[in-house]
Amino acid sequence: MEPLKVFYELLRDGGPVAMAAIFAFMWWLERKDNKDNQKRQTELEDKLLGLAVAQTGATAKLEPTLVNLKELLLQILNRQL
Repeated sequence: MEPLKVFYELLRDGGPVAMAAIFAFMWWLERKDNKDNQKRQTELEDKLLGLAVAQTGATAKLEPTLVNLKELLLQILNRQL
């Protein structure tokens, strides 16, 4: 609570010290916001990487099925000709 009281008194008194206090406070808010955004972005990138790995695995599992389907279709076409 003490830092807020000091900050309030600096703003109340005005002058160049108040301007410096406002600047420092705004810098701190921006820095905190940037850290939060960076954390959120890292979490989203991790989720995206997990989805990409899962999609790669699903594609690898699907490939043999598609190859078999292709072979069956070619056999059906060859019988009709």
